[in-house]
Amino acid sequence: LSNAGEQIRLQDPTGKVILEFTYDDDWYPSTDGGGFSLVVDHQPADPNLLSSKAAWRPSTSFNGSPGRQDN
Repeated sequence: LSNAGEQIRLQDPTGKVILEFTYDDDWYPSTDGGGFSLVVDHQPADPNLLSSKAAWRPSTSFNGSPGRQDN
């Protein structure tokens, strides 16, 4: 994924869009080259809200927590 933020689109095998949102690593200074990843803070009822800073937070661990839950 781009360190400058980008649009993410998840599609099913038929090409139907399941989820689409944009993110910006600049939302939090520690996720803009500081070694922390963006983590969904809460799953909003409206998936369109994933494109807002309020739905995200920095990871609690340096380099994120791939394959594990980020508490």
